[in-house]
Amino acid sequence: MLTFSKSKILTFFSCPKSYYFHYLVTGIPKKTTLPLLCGSEVHQHIEQFYKKPAKPRPFYFQTQRSAIGAWFGRWARAIENPAVPIIDLSEEQVKKYGEVGAICTANYWKGNIGKARPLAVEEPFNYLWRPGIKITGIVDQLRIAPIPWIKGKRPELVLNGELISGYDPVVILDLKTNRESYDTRAFNLDPSPADEARMQHALHEDIQPTFYTWLYEKCHRGQKPVGFIWYHLRSNKFFFTFREERDYTVIEEIIDHLVDNLDTESFPKKVGLNCRYCFFTEHCRGERRLVVSLAEEPGEASAPLSVIFNPAEANLKGPKQLKLKFKKKKNKIVLHYKQPKGGKMVFLKERHVEKVCQRGDGEATCRYLIWRRGKHGCAKLDPQERELRDIRLKEGAVKAQGDNCDGRIELGA
Repeated sequence: MLTFSKSKILTFFSCPKSYYFHYLVTGIPKKTTLPLLCGSEVHQHIEQFYKKPAKPRPFYFQTQRSAIGAWFGRWARAIENPAVPIIDLSEEQVKKYGEVGAICTANYWKGNIGKARPLAVEEPFNYLWRPGIKITGIVDQLRIAPIPWIKGKRPELVLNGELISGYDPVVILDLKTNRESYDTRAFNLDPSPADEARMQHALHEDIQPTFYTWLYEKCHRGQKPVGFIWYHLRSNKFFFTFREERDYTVIEEIIDHLVDNLDTESFPKKVGLNCRYCFFTEHCRGERRLVVSLAEEPGEASAPLSVIFNPAEANLKGPKQLKLKFKKKKNKIVLHYKQPKGGKMVFLKERHVEKVCQRGDGEATCRYLIWRRGKHGCAKLDPQERELRDIRLKEGAVKAQGDNCDGRIELGA
């Protein structure tokens, strides 16, 4: 059973190579940063708000002051006994993020005291998407959405004072401790409508709300949530967005590509600004040195590169890849083939995938083996897909190099 969480899918979407190092390679120590640790601890602390108190009261903590005091105690314990090593640890930064957590705690108290309790807190979802593939996720909160509120946000969903069929009066709420928010007037007091739209483009296209909305619908027999709230705790402001059926294609395509890449052991790098926050930079460089190029003015004497990490000097062994385990029959079998019609995707029988395509065998795996719509397929008879596979091989983007049959494909049911 392959299990894909929201974190795994977002990691793969951000950079397949990072996914490889994070989830498939053994021997790489796990790490965290103070911003990540702060976010995780704030989530747990707010979850404790809704723990049953000894006496009836709105929150588990008696007062806002006691909630803030409990936060500082939690933060001190997290720093003293971290589950994984914290990188770039300094007293100044510890203090800074302790204060960030206190601000988030105070704002949550102020914004939610006397309000209706969430329908669910840290709610797990599990969905068997296709045979052998399970999708999981944990939603920070589910909240009831009153009809007047829904009518203000999405008037097309309210008819004669009632919510139309196919929707639950529920919004998904995600807690955020980021410094940045989607407040379009935070830095520009008079932005143009076009500027505001550009600044919030990521809010309405981000894959996380899409994933959670899709997963909610799958786990609730097709009932959709009204929308998704991005709750910025530092400013105590909500930002609303929603997704529709047409937005779900990207999720299913990412999962298909993830399974496809697992089969072919292909994890290309996606180099960009995300590399600044990656824990696997030295491993991504492989046997090459990790260096820093100093800033120079034109005409200055050449400054040497500063070597930060040298695998040869460290005498490090390359990371060991976890091979996907597939059962393989030792007894030779005779395959009976059919010649498929050209111009369409071909789905394969499992024994063909094992014996001919050699799934999971590294370079011996057929480079034309793909995963589409929950089945293994052959791209050889699709000219565009075949050309794409050949290009990826030439660019070194895939490990699978095989061309394992002459077009005699054993078709699936």
